[in-house]
Amino acid sequence: MGISLRSPSIVVAALCPLLMFSAEFSHAVPSFADWTATTTTTAAGTLGAANVSLATNAPDTFLSSSVLDGTFTGFSNPSYFTPSVATTDGIPLHSATSVSMTFSQAISNLTLHLYQLANTTLTFSVPFTVLSSDGDFTTTSNSVRGISSSDDANGSLLFSGDISTLSWTASNVNSGDGVVIQISSENTAAVPGPDTLALLGLGLAGLGFSRRIRAN
Repeated sequence: MGISLRSPSIVVAALCPLLMFSAEFSHAVPSFADWTATTTTTAAGTLGAANVSLATNAPDTFLSSSVLDGTFTGFSNPSYFTPSVATTDGIPLHSATSVSMTFSQAISNLTLHLYQLANTTLTFSVPFTVLSSDGDFTTTSNSVRGISSSDDANGSLLFSGDISTLSWTASNVNSGDGVVIQISSENTAAVPGPDTLALLGLGLAGLGFSRRIRAN
């Protein structure tokens, strides 16, 4: 008496839980802000699904030279910036002594990237961790200071937790120099687990095998 299976769907049903388990793996995908408009006192854009607005306490003429077309290359060094990005937008600031950034929905683990921070001290409304830098940051409590040199100070600051508003003050502002900023966050994206394709192939093979047995 030959072996028979009532339905090929038995094989699929048996494998489904395994496929679902394997597909539950995820990884973080960095998302950088897409800045779309600036004035001398404001900047607007999006970060993932959130709208972002930046406001300064006084006109800052550097804002009008913001790079909004994704061609800024200053954040490309992986030794200085985490994560680094080959090209992106860039928002320059130099004369404002107070800056606030507001999000339409909370951002988890916001990262602020600073390109060529001169001898200016930025004091933030919430604590941060230096993710990476060129070694030229001086940090004290919620403050970070750069240096005045050929390439100033560069690096990435992590603000852990959920952030709806980030603000900072700037002291010892150099009217002829400043800093270019960009922000990023990590979106969790579901990806196939390492065994998903193998299990799928096994399932298809099982279907073919069951059909051959039934045919015999």
